[in-house]
Amino acid sequence: MGGSMNRRVQLGGIAGAILLAAFGAQAQPTPIRTIEGKVISFSGVPIPHATVYLRASSRPGAVKMDQSSADGGFEFSGLYLAEEYDVWASFKGRTSAVKTVPSLSNRRVIHLDLEIR
Repeated sequence: MGGSMNRRVQLGGIAGAILLAAFGAQAQPTPIRTIEGKVISFSGVPIPHATVYLRASSRPGAVKMDQSSADGGFEFSGLYLAEEYDVWASFKGRTSAVKTVPSLSNRRVIHLDLEIR
């Protein structure tokens, strides 16, 4: 009888862990935001092949990187609306100012120009 009871407890623990994982996954917010824009020079000329960085405020050590296109464009999609993000760019040792997209903004598409000085 003791062995049977132990197996029930173990199965309950496994089933509980599966349910917790399933509900935890459902509790995640839906990614619905896109941050896009252009990397430009001081004179407004697009800068191709600049490195663009994205950092979520809740994970300061995790940074996504992208490279600007031939027309200086960049895009980060699948982002969470309730998250605050910092975005900046660098090119040949020069860096733009960091721009912050606040979590309070309900806009789904955010456009930023990142000026390299």
